[in-house]
Amino acid sequence: MTVYIDELLAVNFILDYALLRASARIAGRRKNRPRFLLAAAGGALYALVCCLPGADFLSSLPLRLLAGGGMCSAAFGVRREALRAYGWFFVLGAALAGGVGTLARFGGDRAEVIFGAAYVRMPLWLLLTSSGAVWAVLTLVTRITGLTRSVKSEKRHSVIFCGENRAEVDVLTDTGCLLRDPADNGRVIVVGRETAEKLLPGHIGAAVRKGLPPEEIVALEGGPAMRLLGASGVAGEGLLLCFTASEVILGGVPQGPTAVAVSPNLDGEAAEALTGV
Repeated sequence: MTVYIDELLAVNFILDYALLRASARIAGRRKNRPRFLLAAAGGALYALVCCLPGADFLSSLPLRLLAGGGMCSAAFGVRREALRAYGWFFVLGAALAGGVGTLARFGGDRAEVIFGAAYVRMPLWLLLTSSGAVWAVLTLVTRITGLTRSVKSEKRHSVIFCGENRAEVDVLTDTGCLLRDPADNGRVIVVGRETAEKLLPGHIGAAVRKGLPPEEIVALEGGPAMRLLGASGVAGEGLLLCFTASEVILGGVPQGPTAVAVSPNLDGEAAEALTGV
């Protein structure tokens, strides 16, 4: 069977991009087309290299898993909350591999799996049209079944009370923020240093403004009970200073006592405060 490089690259690029988009949609990850395109291009090049003479060892299962992990890292980032997208990518990839294998078995010389790379012989316009049709059907099915998780964000004007202190902020409610209070799995409001300084007593607020390590600030006395809260993702990385606000009115809705974490990542330009759904 004669293999044309352009067809091989086109088929695997389209399949890899579709897998990344589908995984992101199901896992509730934001669309990042440039990163998806880059990851899909890397996957297509990997498929091409595997087909070169003497490079068939690259198609071994451990190396294919490593390549898939690299594609996911390029597309979704290396964060704990992205693991769901990683898992769906491999699940959908395995299902697609089975479908391509079936097509290769009954498709004659129009389809074949070459060292793990999918190769389908058809005009490019027909390939693109078929891919679009399949993607439309998958999108419809996932929406009807409720399999996908929507990614949404909105800002809500809120008021945070801590004793006699208060701060008015626009809180960005975002499904990408997965931080929860481990004590009761309740909501956590993540604020920047400027907002935290308004809520905390003078000497503690000054320590926050100076950027002292949370481990030192938590030992200070004369303020609300403070603790350390582990975070990873959009809220920050590592240990964050955390205290309990006496009341939070989120978008006009009282939340009661709520955990407040201080993140050095929030500078007020993108968001004054952040919370999950």
